[in-house]
Amino acid sequence: MKSIHRIPLMSQPWPASMLARIGCKTSSRSTTYSFKEWHLWKMHSLSSSDNQPSINARPLNGRSQGKDRNVLSTNNACQRPATIAQPRNLRLAALPDSLAEQLINRNKAMSTESSHQEQSSPSVMSLARKRVVVVGGKTGIGLGIARAAYAAGASVTVASRRIASAKERPELANFEQVTLHICDEAAVRKAFDDIGPFDHLAVTAGPDLGTWGTFMDDDMRGVRSYFDNKFMGSWACARYAAPHLRANGSITLLTGGLAARHKRGFSAVTAAFVAVEALSGSLALELAPTRVNTIRPGYVDTDLWRVMSDEERHALKAKVRESFPARHAGTVDDIGHAALFLMTNAYVTGTVIEVSGGENLVPSVFQ
Repeated sequence: MKSIHRIPLMSQPWPASMLARIGCKTSSRSTTYSFKEWHLWKMHSLSSSDNQPSINARPLNGRSQGKDRNVLSTNNACQRPATIAQPRNLRLAALPDSLAEQLINRNKAMSTESSHQEQSSPSVMSLARKRVVVVGGKTGIGLGIARAAYAAGASVTVASRRIASAKERPELANFEQVTLHICDEAAVRKAFDDIGPFDHLAVTAGPDLGTWGTFMDDDMRGVRSYFDNKFMGSWACARYAAPHLRANGSITLLTGGLAARHKRGFSAVTAAFVAVEALSGSLALELAPTRVNTIRPGYVDTDLWRVMSDEERHALKAKVRESFPARHAGTVDDIGHAALFLMTNAYVTGTVIEVSGGENLVPSVFQ
């Protein structure tokens, strides 16, 4: 007689769905399973979220024992291929339809996923014990990112052309300050050598509004200056920061909505923004596993608009609130939140995140 494991059903019968999963036909009577079939079903049930009854198996050598009458008996309802010899006189049957391979692969996949859980992103965006450097972090969007990083527990260094006193700029009192001119390669290199090891870099510095000129200007000074500042400045900061970034570090660059929406008179801006976004994707490969991403903000209410009169600025904000799907004007805190996400999410790299309130879904407010 074949030596098999008989499986008591305890107080509940096996569900028909489980019998179907291992390739057995259901019937009003019970069904016999080989040890291998039961073992693989057991592995499946342990890894499943279904609330299945507890199963206890023991070798009965083909005979029922005592009061264990509620067992799977030797019927031919489950068709199995020929058995092969195994140690201890167990004859194990091959499961139909490659079920064994499917279950083994599934358990391997679950085991691999479990072993890598420690590398997943934290559920809370914390930068405790991290050091963040923000180039251009004294004003506007850069200041918003610096404040967000500090609030998340990071020590923050802001880099700009000059150092401001606490009396002059009390809002910078929580940050370390270093001097850095983004268009001076030697100054950029020295600044990052002085800063030393750190975890995350955000580059937000850029030219003043309206400094880029137009395509048909008499010369190309405007566009050259803009590219030197925006594109080459971002390149230099990433280049000389990279050797100092610790493991699991990140670089976040900044562009704007004109990267996705062309506008007459802004050819230099659009070209520079697109170049920065392309650089971000390339650096995600060049510097891996350091993560490199770009934030593409829409309209954000900052001092960048100081070239407009107060009346014009209020009118522009009103148009934004009325037309943008988000129904409010962007703030530096909105961009700071996005930057914090990119610094803390370990699975985002080579990505452009648009934080625009839906600006590019509606007609432009800049006519």
